[in-house]
Amino acid sequence: MVDLSAGTSGIGERFSDWQVAKPSRQNGLTRRIGLAPGAGFSLVIFVILIGLSLATAGCSSTSRRVADASQELAGQLSKPSRPTQTAFPAHTSDAEQSVYIDASLSMAGYTRETNQQSTFDKLLDQLGYALPMCHVYRYGQAGKIAPKNVSELFTPAAFGHSLHNPEFYSLQFNPDDRLIEMLAAENPAAFSVLVTDGVYSAPTGGTSPPVVEAMGKWMKQGRYLGILVFRSSYHGPFYSELKYGMLGSVAVSDRPVYAFVFSPTRQMFANLQEKLGREFPKMQTIFFSDDAVHCQVGMPSGNLPLYSQAQPPNVPYHWQMFGAAIFGSQAQAGLPYNIAYDLKEYYPAGKISLDVGTQYYQWVNRAFKEPEPGARPRIACDISPDKTSVISSLSTPAKCAIKITPVLVRDAAANYGFYAFKVNASVGSLRDEIRQLSTWDDSLPQNANQTFRFYEFVAQITSVHFQIVLAKENSPWLFVTVKNNP
Repeated sequence: MVDLSAGTSGIGERFSDWQVAKPSRQNGLTRRIGLAPGAGFSLVIFVILIGLSLATAGCSSTSRRVADASQELAGQLSKPSRPTQTAFPAHTSDAEQSVYIDASLSMAGYTRETNQQSTFDKLLDQLGYALPMCHVYRYGQAGKIAPKNVSELFTPAAFGHSLHNPEFYSLQFNPDDRLIEMLAAENPAAFSVLVTDGVYSAPTGGTSPPVVEAMGKWMKQGRYLGILVFRSSYHGPFYSELKYGMLGSVAVSDRPVYAFVFSPTRQMFANLQEKLGREFPKMQTIFFSDDAVHCQVGMPSGNLPLYSQAQPPNVPYHWQMFGAAIFGSQAQAGLPYNIAYDLKEYYPAGKISLDVGTQYYQWVNRAFKEPEPGARPRIACDISPDKTSVISSLSTPAKCAIKITPVLVRDAAANYGFYAFKVNASVGSLRDEIRQLSTWDDSLPQNANQTFRFYEFVAQITSVHFQIVLAKENSPWLFVTVKNNP
């Protein structure tokens, strides 16, 4: 044997003697595979390390494959099946302008033939100043039989003394759905203002869904709807929607009157709002815009075994992937999401409501597949609504915070599980100032300072607007991939 310690003081010699004197099976193995004596232990360690490395690489490769498949599935599920908003031509600021004056009999009490103007009288004059090039029309239906052509519902008029004469307001009905259907069908769209008391006095009575449907057609084309609210003195014949008839003369100092503004562009509405706002500092504004509500999602964070994640603006969804340690020693794990909504001050909604739909997929044969109906784990999702009071004012922005906690289930039938949580947002409740404009019983003279079921009417418009314009951007997809087994 070669003396590896030549030149030493004998220690190396004793070591060599120990190697020779202690032959072993390892010594024979190293000889048979051509390794130097003493290398067997290193070989064992090397083999173990290679095995661990390959196992780790395999796990890492599988995790990456699962993560890639997760994002591909998330992209497929979150892709809208069809456009939620109809394509529309570009609108210009030089659109034709029209003002329609509701000339039904219930409007006569707003006018004054004396030198003392009511707010209603002043509104008519200010509309003439704000829209000097507009067309003015007397609008309404004279008898119970509706004309075949909607153009027979309005006749040319002019700003001036005639609009302040109670005799101008003598028609029986104001079929607003037909007028608004006509406005929605116009191409190019005109800038139109409907001045009315907000009572839908069609022959069938009631706050009619056809009016709301017609407004939905207008908004679906990317156009804007606003409601400017005024309060005016009123003395004259009073129409009760509840009794479906006239009640006689009623006097009240602050009956609501409305300007429904159908605007092709946001700026045209803003221009009119600004001009009238200078003259009517107590004017209230309800506006249905495409940015009235903004949603932010707070994803689960903290001491979690996070492998990967993706979120806007890089992708149109929120996705996270967790290791099996998220379960700890339990069979379930809750993931809290904080969803916050900011609502513009002019938007009638004061609260947003949520419900959550769930889907589940198992990792089988290198792909995510939906399990058989009986094999799907029972997935729960707790929703904690915002408990703060609704912002009352139409001049104050509102906030709504909702916490949702989906519960993941350790699935023994698959190494990985993929959860899809579709948050569906809708209008919860309206601001109290709108409720103050509304009554369920307009047959009582003391309720003449309110409009019959105006709260329900605005709630229907808001719901339609939200679903057409805002729901997609404010109903986020939440996806979770989780490893079930350590």
